[in-house]
Amino acid sequence: MDPLVFLPQHVRTLVGLNNSIPFTLPQALREDFALVAIIDISGYSKLSSKLEAALGSDSGARIKEVINPPMDLITQHVHRYCGSIVKLAGDAVIACWTLDPDVTIHTDTYQKILSLNVLLCCLELLEVFHSYEVLVNLSSDQSPTSQDSASTPSPPQYLHQKLAIHIGLGVGPLDHIHVGGKSIRSHRPHTGRRRASSMPSPYSQTLSRREYFIAGEALAIAGANLNLGDRGDFLFPETFHATLQETIGVTCVSKNDAFCISDTDPLLEKMQLKAFKYITPLRNSEIESKEQKLPPAIGRNPMYLSHAKAYIDNSIAKQLVTLEHGGLIKDQLRSVSVVFIKFGGFKSETVAEPENLKQLQACTQVIVAKVQEYEGCVRQFNCDDKSLTALLVWGLEGNAHEKGEAQVAMMAATEIAKNMPNCLTDPEGFSIGVTTGVVFAGIVGSKERCDNTVLGVVVNNAARLMCLPMCHGTVLCDEETYKSTSGLFNYITDIPEVTLKGVPYPVKIYNPMGDSTAPKALNELTLISGREREMQLLEASLEVWRSSAFESKPKNCILIGPSGIGKTQLTSWLQEQIDDTEILW
Repeated sequence: MDPLVFLPQHVRTLVGLNNSIPFTLPQALREDFALVAIIDISGYSKLSSKLEAALGSDSGARIKEVINPPMDLITQHVHRYCGSIVKLAGDAVIACWTLDPDVTIHTDTYQKILSLNVLLCCLELLEVFHSYEVLVNLSSDQSPTSQDSASTPSPPQYLHQKLAIHIGLGVGPLDHIHVGGKSIRSHRPHTGRRRASSMPSPYSQTLSRREYFIAGEALAIAGANLNLGDRGDFLFPETFHATLQETIGVTCVSKNDAFCISDTDPLLEKMQLKAFKYITPLRNSEIESKEQKLPPAIGRNPMYLSHAKAYIDNSIAKQLVTLEHGGLIKDQLRSVSVVFIKFGGFKSETVAEPENLKQLQACTQVIVAKVQEYEGCVRQFNCDDKSLTALLVWGLEGNAHEKGEAQVAMMAATEIAKNMPNCLTDPEGFSIGVTTGVVFAGIVGSKERCDNTVLGVVVNNAARLMCLPMCHGTVLCDEETYKSTSGLFNYITDIPEVTLKGVPYPVKIYNPMGDSTAPKALNELTLISGREREMQLLEASLEVWRSSAFESKPKNCILIGPSGIGKTQLTSWLQEQIDDTEILW
């Protein structure tokens, strides 16, 4: 698997160019013309709740079985019609079409060709999903282990669920936003026990964690149109409608404040034929989706892997070297804590303004620092017509904690909340939802463009919590998180139960008011006993590795053992012996 498949085309271009990265953060790079489509899969939230009720913790894997095929279909269609997948965001896909500066045809003609490509992409997707139904086997996969225990198998139980899409399209200026943290190495406190290396490291230039998302008028219009539509609708603005009238002579019906084509429109096929007839003579080999054709490895910037890693969440970034040599990332069920943050003051149309961008960068630095300090992952930042959000996860591969994820996640969430008033003009311009439970962690998308994702009801619920009015300027958590952290934080517990979208029962929520001195103990390394031999072996290995730092490839250390024997503490001790500049990932 090529590491570049985790990146949208805009970032791929940057990491592949010499001297393009690092650049000073924050950055807002503007496109004067773009088309943005938000493709939302309807029925996913309801299906997630049904699967959790039927399968419990196993529901995450089944959700992936359901969600990946439509994600793959959407990705293929976007690429077929010259677009780029910007984000795979839960049950939605954000795609964009922009002008390639290397294409030499006239700008006006180029814009019309892209617009008709978008039309064809969206109409085909409406047709594909018009009668799209999933059939999920709710029966246990386990079979009897012996003839004695075998009994007449019960008939399989199936869940039928229709999945539909609706699409919001926007046309206009687009901003490519880049923000990030100060230092990727700031998360390990110096305890005085770390041994400084006498050997300089050739791997010391490591970029800080960065996040990329799109904003601007085109995205805002797409989000607004998405909210106006129903299942099976494709809504677009007047400017796009004017292009359709000029090029293929199509007049569409208006719906609310937009124009609409539905999946039941009898003129779908006629519109497609007209669009193909218009663009066929104008087809140009220069106009294509570069995202589905990865550049050959031999011609890439030598630092591309280091640059790419900065834009990928930590759980995947740690495995990039393995992926580059043909390795795969396995799907897993993980016990995690999810932190969802909403910044209501940042709007798509205005986030790129200098003062807003400065505030966002300050917020991002706090978030990245706390995520690194408490060993979590920045999953993604995303922007729509209403707000900007950040999804953080604790408990993914390589970032699990022996004492559970809720404690470190809640510590990070509360400390982020305390720092936000120093970053924002509106001291209460944020909301944080925290949930804990089992999710499916794995890869969704296609072989040309995919992303790491976490799927499960706990992810949805964290997003619902942050959207509650009472969450404005504070942190709310679910009962599972509360139970795991009630001894560490002071909580308001008498909040009335709330109803969350997709959850068939009232949900109990809690608000942390402050922490005790107990959380500080989580940062202190406890004494390791009974591992003297292992510690001596690791110390000897370090000396051998340091003496040959420039003579061979980077070294790997793998600790193997059953759960609960102290691998985490031994790893923490080993990190204390190593200088920051010696670590490649």
